[in-house]
Amino acid sequence: MKIVSLITDLDPAGAERVLTDLVCNLIARGHTCDVLSLMAPPQDDSLVDALQTAGARVAFLNATKLDFFVLPFLVRYALQRLEPEIVHSHMMHANLLARFALAGSGIPLVNTIHIADRRRTQGFYFMLDRMSVRHATVLTAVSKAAVRFHSAVCRIPRKRFRVVYNGCDPVEPAAPEECREFRKWCMMEDCTKVIGSVGRLDRQKGYDLLFDRMKALSDRVPEGERWGVVIIGEGPERDDLERRVREMNFPNLTFALPGYRADARSLMAAFDVMVVPSRYEGYGLTLTEAMTLGLPVVTSTADSLPELCEQYKDGFAQCIDFNHDPDGIRLAKALYEAANAGRSKPFVLCSVAHMVDEYEQIYNELTGN
Repeated sequence: MKIVSLITDLDPAGAERVLTDLVCNLIARGHTCDVLSLMAPPQDDSLVDALQTAGARVAFLNATKLDFFVLPFLVRYALQRLEPEIVHSHMMHANLLARFALAGSGIPLVNTIHIADRRRTQGFYFMLDRMSVRHATVLTAVSKAAVRFHSAVCRIPRKRFRVVYNGCDPVEPAAPEECREFRKWCMMEDCTKVIGSVGRLDRQKGYDLLFDRMKALSDRVPEGERWGVVIIGEGPERDDLERRVREMNFPNLTFALPGYRADARSLMAAFDVMVVPSRYEGYGLTLTEAMTLGLPVVTSTADSLPELCEQYKDGFAQCIDFNHDPDGIRLAKALYEAANAGRSKPFVLCSVAHMVDEYEQIYNELTGN
């Protein structure tokens, strides 16, 4: 089967990594796959390299926001040249453009919703989504929460969606020596416990909410101990978060923002607790990765996070509603309990192979195979 995957860009973030896993495994199963990115090639080309090594052809349209109304024609032209049997688009912009580009073509289109985007600027795109949804052959979403959100804001019946969880295979943990070196690099070699997270330094991820509630955690740290809080990632909120760190003066807490690390997933093994304080989250890939390491997890109650946590039966998982915890008392209690809970056996919520099975079944239904 010849499949074209369309996505906004190929920066190494959650949806992009999921697409890469999907495409590489489809190729391994004998399918022909092309990947079309709306944006220019990313600075970090690790996903591009992985796709090309697997045998996928990758093309970039080098689009800007000013090109939005021209892009449907560019996408249509690119797809005509690739002659796919199936087009599978990911994320809001790619989903919309694929619908307009394929209208009347007869080529089946699978749209995947990856996020419950609460930015106010998205209202225009939600309107377009509602107007154009008839051009999507199949709608999938990465969680039940993403279905609820998208159905509500776009007024699309829930029965139109199929839930396909993102695949996440067991993370290979960093070796003990690597973990020690990472803690030392973050100046946390003497910390009794390390609370960590991996994600973009972006308002969506809620790290400002976490930092605003650190006094209650400081009050809970046992006498004579020092705990660390480390966020691995890069993004537009770095300056604000660094300012917050400078303004915090807790003698028993150490903070670190080490930036982007290609080995971030494996370095989660250096954490005692994984914290995910997101404001909204369509899935929560780093959360499921932490589960594969057996880490205790503490999350916000945003969207899919409780849905994923409730399936972590053998592991420690608590969800805190930050709106009802302004002083951070509940969060501090949860983090304290998590830090002392210890690790559970590794847990895989949905393997990559299972995710590929689900999408392959959809493709076969649409092509009659």
